[in-house]
Amino acid sequence: MIHARLETFEIADCPPYMALSYEWKEPNSEEDPFIQLHGRPFTVRNNLLRALCTILEHQRRQEKHPDAYVWVDALCIDQRSIGERNHQVRLMREIYTRASLVVSWLGFG
Repeated sequence: MIHARLETFEIADCPPYMALSYEWKEPNSEEDPFIQLHGRPFTVRNNLLRALCTILEHQRRQEKHPDAYVWVDALCIDQRSIGERNHQVRLMREIYTRASLVVSWLGFG
């Protein structure tokens, strides 16, 4: 189970973070898994869960801090708010440019 929390930063003052770009794929309705976000279930798509699990496992094997900041659009943008989505889309170039690492996840073969 992945446990996460959201923190808000001004983009110019945020700590180092990884930006995750991934293929959304079609939702699986009732089959979609969830993570714990602030202690509550939060539905994510299978491909995102696989990406997060793979990243966390890689960090553990490399003995890197597992609590590193990761920017993920499905978690960091309120997908129900058109205004929020539009605002964040305008920031995407800067979000990915400022990331200390960008991971592009296409899934397993």
